[in-house]
Amino acid sequence: MRTPQRRAKAQRTPRRVPAAKRLPQIRLPRPHLLASTALTACFALALGQALAQPAPNARPEGGNVVAGQASIARQPNNTVVTQSSQRTAIEWRSFDIGRDQTVTFQQPAPSAIALNRVTSANPTEIAGRIQANGQVVVVNGAGIMVHQGAVVEAQSFIATTADTTNAAFMAGGRLTFDRPGQPGARVVNQGEITVREAGLAALVAPGVANSGRVRARLGTVVLAGAETHTIDLHGDGLVTFDVTGQVRTAPLGPDGRPVQALVTNTGTIIAEGGNVLITARAVDGLVQDLVTVGGTVRADSVGDRTGTIQVTGVGGGIRVHGTVAADGVRAGERGGTVVVNGPGEVTLGSTARVTTSGP
Repeated sequence: MRTPQRRAKAQRTPRRVPAAKRLPQIRLPRPHLLASTALTACFALALGQALAQPAPNARPEGGNVVAGQASIARQPNNTVVTQSSQRTAIEWRSFDIGRDQTVTFQQPAPSAIALNRVTSANPTEIAGRIQANGQVVVVNGAGIMVHQGAVVEAQSFIATTADTTNAAFMAGGRLTFDRPGQPGARVVNQGEITVREAGLAALVAPGVANSGRVRARLGTVVLAGAETHTIDLHGDGLVTFDVTGQVRTAPLGPDGRPVQALVTNTGTIIAEGGNVLITARAVDGLVQDLVTVGGTVRADSVGDRTGTIQVTGVGGGIRVHGTVAADGVRAGERGGTVVVNGPGEVTLGSTARVTTSGP
């Protein structure tokens, strides 16, 4: 849906939009980070019950460099990973970060990637800080929880339950996360995640929920529930994100009951001049709604760079009841594009505000 010159408000009675065709895959140049709407994903829950925060001084345990080159130094309140190769894979027994702890990645370039694989059966809990000048990937098949008060700052940050092989990761180019984690696993953000300009913030799991704040100026934010997925880093500055595995098991929420939606946003997502993708894929009839978008999702224009927000899903309905905006807020700026698309039922609730206005 696109409203170039005026604000569109949902009717008091929820509006049910007829099913639409799936959008083709798109490729956007950085800083318009590419996100594919053939991307699909879904939300299954695997942290089962809500997790309490880890101990204040909890820090990552283990730290075995299994590919690439890096050194690990432990200071009283800071675990410092100094990476000397473009790509490094590290295996940890646990990757918990208490509120009084920081994990710092010192990397050779913003394009450098550190993959952190958790080998235990317990979810990762982040309540402190992650700081990096490059790209950080956290893989835990049991799930990842970013607690309220936690802060993540990096060029790019990917939190996923799907794994990859060391050989595939070190080969460069596409990141192929083709090894699914636990069927009920989820990635949850209650904290604050900020990636630098043209960066990617991606939360990918069978279950995904954001009630915190995610910001990616001139970059891309992805909330994608999926069993497996790929991220393709092209040499020409393009990035493709694809969900390759649909969710096949109904997830359970913190109360032990099946979730009402597979991908949920109740927090704030800001991607000025960039792209936001919220997507889900599941076997038909797994849940009533695939995606529920509340809170605030904004991709306002930055100069001549307009923003794009895509809410898609295959295998169920889509419900929007929050603010979804890609406005041009300053003189001379155009509004961007908002697309709410899926073969199932699309509902705009009475509290939904969808706008792509511009002066």
